[in-house]
Amino acid sequence: LMESMAQRALCADVVASFDAQEVSNTVWAFAKLRHAKMPLFDVLAERALDPAVATTFCSQGIANTAWAFAKMKILNERLMAMLLERALEP
Repeated sequence: LMESMAQRALCADVVASFDAQEVSNTVWAFAKLRHAKMPLFDVLAERALDPAVATTFCSQGIANTAWAFAKMKILNERLMAMLLERALEP
């Protein structure tokens, strides 16, 4: 099931439509089930870094996304820097 979901999410038209909450929920779900799909996490990180998406992360989304990447031991320095920057904004 998770493999099918990952393959569907990797379709360009699907990920391109994701907002911050959808990125956050997706990485959280995969990490919660300990199902690491590197291409999926990479694509979702790039989507999260899109300025139109990055500026819309709420505190819960920031926490869930950071947790998911940490849980899966996936280091994406650009993503973590963006999440930190968003977390420190008033």
